[in-house]
Amino acid sequence: MHSVLIGTSKLYLNRQDCIMASIGKIGKIDHSDLLQKVAGSFSPVRSTAPSDEADSSLPPARISKAGKLQHTLSHLTDTVRRLSQGNTWQASKAISSEPEVLDATTQQADTDQKIEVQVDQVATAQTTVAATFSPLATTIGLGTLNIEMGHWNKSFSSFTTNPNWPKASVMTGPGDTSVARLRDKINGAGVGVIANVISDATGTYLILRAAAAGRDNGFRITATPSPEANALQAQALKDLEFDPANNPNGMSLSQAGQDALVRVNGESIQSSSNFIEDVAPGVDITAKKPSPNSVNIAIKADQEAGKSLVEDFVRTYNEMDAELNDSPPDESAAFSSAKQIQQKIRAIWDEGSAKSNLRQGLESMGIKLSTKQQLTLDKATLDQNLGEKSFFNEFMSQLAQMFNS
Repeated sequence: MHSVLIGTSKLYLNRQDCIMASIGKIGKIDHSDLLQKVAGSFSPVRSTAPSDEADSSLPPARISKAGKLQHTLSHLTDTVRRLSQGNTWQASKAISSEPEVLDATTQQADTDQKIEVQVDQVATAQTTVAATFSPLATTIGLGTLNIEMGHWNKSFSSFTTNPNWPKASVMTGPGDTSVARLRDKINGAGVGVIANVISDATGTYLILRAAAAGRDNGFRITATPSPEANALQAQALKDLEFDPANNPNGMSLSQAGQDALVRVNGESIQSSSNFIEDVAPGVDITAKKPSPNSVNIAIKADQEAGKSLVEDFVRTYNEMDAELNDSPPDESAAFSSAKQIQQKIRAIWDEGSAKSNLRQGLESMGIKLSTKQQLTLDKATLDQNLGEKSFFNEFMSQLAQMFNS
């Protein structure tokens, strides 16, 4: 059990009929703008400091020619290594017929799979809203808020505690009494509930949201007023409860916590997260919204990854070649290693190597050595021969061995 202390004072609530009609029973608040603000308030905060505010007293970083050559050589070697790996040429991509309903991803999966997904329900995190506090510094009641994690039944008439979560007690005491401070104390309890305070034209709201989506990540809040609290202070604290069966006039439910429910080729899957792994071998999905229509997922060969690496290989080799030509010979390890690679690549296209398997393989990928000793890439040839990509792995494996020898 965690205990934290906050101050003693009164909670003054804005009792407007339009607000109180929606604060209390289990009926959801129809405040779409408020919910958008709630979602935004839980987003990571990015620094607004401009990048040019760095210490101007520091000298500009300079990279030596040897260092630059070493970086280019390392990148070239890594590109060849990746091209020599079988999964580069066996990569696949998943295409959703309804991307607004669900996204599908894969790195390597059977392209012959037929996958049909029905999204019946998406996972959501329980969210509750307290009565308005105006102004923000309005003080809260005196006593203890008890927070428990678990799940509710459908009617919210009973709650089952999750034994893996400790019960947290947030106590209001003389030290700090504002709703903003209560927010901080709830967040500091570390019980799986995130608190925030949102202000708009109608007032200031205390919003509590489960830190994770799913039915089993719901929460119940009960209040124990202090014996020292007067009637107004006690009632103010009770208004912060979320326990509909025992206090229908407490916090209002904006969103119930629920699991995602999907059917994959007719088989039901339940998940506390909207990201569901391996719904089919090697295929993951992210459910976005329920739909009465099924979504087809097509698995297709992903040629772009390999093509991009081939282009990167040609470009990086030519950069290394140019750096070697622009630099006088030196004793650095980078220059020596790069020179060896340059000579080996050029040797592939020596007159005596016209029949070599490696040369034929590279040329089938559209790679040739120009009269200026730079590599060229015929993208049309590469595209035309991608059907033979299993052989590309073999050629690049030979090239990788040359780099390592």
